Amino acid sequence: METLINKILQSITFKGITIVLLILILLIPGAMIQNLIKERQERSRETIQKINDKWSHSQTLCAPLLIVPYTTTKLDNDKKPYYEEHTLYITPKELKINVSLTPEERHYGIYKAILYKSDIHFEGNFSELANLKIENSNLHFDKAQIAIGITDLRGVTQNPDFKIGDKMFKTTVGVVKLFSVSENFVEEEVTRYGSKDPYSSGRNVSGKTLIVNLKDIGLTDTLLQSLNFDCKMKLNGSSSLNFIPIGQHTSVTINGQWPSPSFIGSFSPESTVDKKQFNASWNILSFNRDIPETWSDNNVANLGDNSFGVNLIETVDHYQQNMRSAKYALMFIALTFIVFFF
Repeated sequence: METLINKILQSITFKGITIVLLILILLIPGAMIQNLIKERQERSRETIQKINDKWSHSQTLCAPLLIVPYTTTKLDNDKKPYYEEHTLYITPKELKINVSLTPEERHYGIYKAILYKSDIHFEGNFSELANLKIENSNLHFDKAQIAIGITDLRGVTQNPDFKIGDKMFKTTVGVVKLFSVSENFVEEEVTRYGSKDPYSSGRNVSGKTLIVNLKDIGLTDTLLQSLNFDCKMKLNGSSSLNFIPIGQHTSVTINGQWPSPSFIGSFSPESTVDKKQFNASWNILSFNRDIPETWSDNNVANLGDNSFGVNLIETVDHYQQNMRSAKYALMFIALTFIVFFF
């Protein structure tokens, strides 16, 4: 009997079953550790969301657009004229944007969010406005507006100084919807480190607008030939800063104090990155982007689809590292028993 028991205990089948059972038992703590990592990661996501809610979210800037109302004359079935009101959207001929980006880390307990402050200076011009013609229509330049689209107006820390010609103007909040972007635009982009940012809310966000009314400027024939603008603004945000290349020729330069930027969106920049800072430049022509020079009544594909910019990522994500380590538990446990088995 003892011989039979010894044979069973020393058999390969018994040893194999025993090893499998021990592996399954030892995997229970591994599963518990993975659940704990996921719980902490979710709590980190919620905490970062709360910090961003109080500061401001990822920013996308679309600036500026010239909005001109116009009236079209039409004939009804009785050949009597009637009028329709429409809106014409005009893009700048030249647009140059310079950005100085200052990131900072905001801590809440053991959790950390990446925020930034930015100084943005954009300038350019709308040209040959006097030559714009729409059949059977009258353009009302006296009611024209310039619109600046921003996803989260809470990030605007002071009223931008907007200069047109030689006059300064203050902006007001407008109701025009210029574009919409997914709030997890950054997270949909795979970073160069092969991972996705886990902090995604996935909401679709419409761009808000700041408006400059031109009715007080007195658009002379000279200004209609070349309407120059210049604007400086301070904008706060979190994680990423993006732009829409609204100009027929758009150039964007971003300087930032961050060692690990990820350049995202529809266009790639010329960039230099070192251990402390980065510099990135985009140069986009009219035929590079899917945006017409003019359009009516906002009948154009979503401008947000042309977004590009920079995402301030962390090269080390402790939760992802710990999760990867925990997933190797099965391999190490199995290898340990296999060594003793043979």
